[in-house]
Amino acid sequence: MSGGAQIIDAVVTRLATITAAGGYHTDAGATVVRNARALPEETTAPPFIVVTPVSDGPLSYSHSGARLLSTLSINIEGYVDGQGAWGESLADLLHDIRRAMAPVVTPPLGGLAQKMELGVALFDPPDDGGILAMLTAPLTIIHISILEQ
Repeated sequence: MSGGAQIIDAVVTRLATITAAGGYHTDAGATVVRNARALPEETTAPPFIVVTPVSDGPLSYSHSGARLLSTLSINIEGYVDGQGAWGESLADLLHDIRRAMAPVVTPPLGGLAQKMELGVALFDPPDDGGILAMLTAPLTIIHISILEQ
């Protein structure tokens, strides 16, 4: 399994810890899917989280060419009920995502990442009559890939 795939698995695992029983504000971790196309929207009750890889590009190669320093960009989308106090619900979910993704050890994600940064989250209110409000938080991860010769 590639380094990028391992990192995505680690991100999904971390986000899946978001439960009220675990001390978080929401239970969004009960449903974490890997990309929006896998989302059965009509059967998924909010809150839930979608993790979508956006890009994985090289930064630099080692002198031998065996190691590649890369930047993996992932969008973390959080969805809440669009009825009622959706703004507060999105703020609670963003707090949960930040807490779950906070590196508790260095390097983050169990050593898979060299550096990790959760960017500025954007809130998207529900459409008129819409049932979901969402946030998008970009996650940027610098990681090293070992290239097979």
